[in-house]
Amino acid sequence: MLRNTLGLFALVATACGPGPGTTLPAKNMSATEHEQAAMRNERDAEAHEAEATRREELHPLVDQRCFDESVPSVSESGGEPMRVLRPCWTSLSNPATRERDEAERHREVAATHRKVAKQLRATENEQCAGLGEAERSRSPFAQRGDIVSVAEHRERGVLRGATIAFRRVPGLSAQWMRVALQCHAARAAVLGYPDKFMAYCPTTLPDVAISVTETDDTVVVTVRSDRDEIAGAILGRAQDLLVEPPAEK
Repeated sequence: MLRNTLGLFALVATACGPGPGTTLPAKNMSATEHEQAAMRNERDAEAHEAEATRREELHPLVDQRCFDESVPSVSESGGEPMRVLRPCWTSLSNPATRERDEAERHREVAATHRKVAKQLRATENEQCAGLGEAERSRSPFAQRGDIVSVAEHRERGVLRGATIAFRRVPGLSAQWMRVALQCHAARAAVLGYPDKFMAYCPTTLPDVAISVTETDDTVVVTVRSDRDEIAGAILGRAQDLLVEPPAEK
């Protein structure tokens, strides 16, 4: 079974190891959007570094006493809470340290965005390596004349997508179909799954899984998703292939 590349890049983002507060947004970002986000985070890191330097110049560390917040169990003196000394921890007492921590977090986010963008582009190149220019430019689902049937795909009675059977034309095999569909899934991921990209193709939606089987007469593609709205969109796109020409990408 082929699985849409979105899940792969979600794992990449997690594996990159950003610290607290650096989690990537859940939105299906394109490779270009990841690169732009990386640049924004790098600019933010530079701004925090500059602010850290400014604060150090204005407020150099000197000998000081630091006090903790008062708590109910601490006795009062003259109606005022007793002041409780604590160590002057650098992270709490030096504002420059906090700025540098923020700068480091932004650098981690930037590095994660760049890694995901690189993975997206590399996966597209790898998955599409076996296809020529014409087949890269259109999905197999553009060949409406060779689609012989469309059916709902249900699991335990719940709609999960669609099953589409293609006529077995010369040169068409389950293996070729797998390569083509994985290519277009990877291309959609690079672009961030825009609505207008191959809007006729059920496999360019996010969060889908694809399986391909074959018989003597047909090559059968099942496209499914655990997300109800995506499963409905898969079936809608598949059914539209039988009644109207596919839209241009």
